[in-house]
Amino acid sequence: MPARLVMHKTSYFNADEKAGFRQTAENEKLNVLDLVSVRRSGARLLRAGNSPMVRGTAMLFDDKSGIVYLKGTVPYFQIYPGAYIPRALEFIREEGETSAADLARELLGLSKLNFNNTQFDSGDPITVRAARRVGDILKHVPSGRKINARFRYFT
Repeated sequence: MPARLVMHKTSYFNADEKAGFRQTAENEKLNVLDLVSVRRSGARLLRAGNSPMVRGTAMLFDDKSGIVYLKGTVPYFQIYPGAYIPRALEFIREEGETSAADLARELLGLSKLNFNNTQFDSGDPITVRAARRVGDILKHVPSGRKINARFRYFT
């Protein structure tokens, strides 16, 4: 069993969800539980020059929230590999102890974890992207039909 569990959600956690995750973490003897809500930020940071923000740029609001650019200019390539101005991902740690700086680093790392794609800078962490993909597939399954829950069927 892992010592830490991090849950990413694209909306805020309600009181019942928080209580349920807390209870499960306690039952499973997890040392750390982080509940983190993530969403596209309406704020955009600007930098001097013609290129968008550098991928990985973060602005921390306090010890539990901030924004991080998961897409952006890549210094190694000296170019921004996208067609549109990137938007930052806003994150808020609703429960837990992990610092905003550590959460930003983890979100950046999780945005590269898609081994079925050569694009290294997805705008979403794999935790959110995979859940959306599974949801997109399951919405087409007729009601009452048995579902094979093996992850390989959804990638």
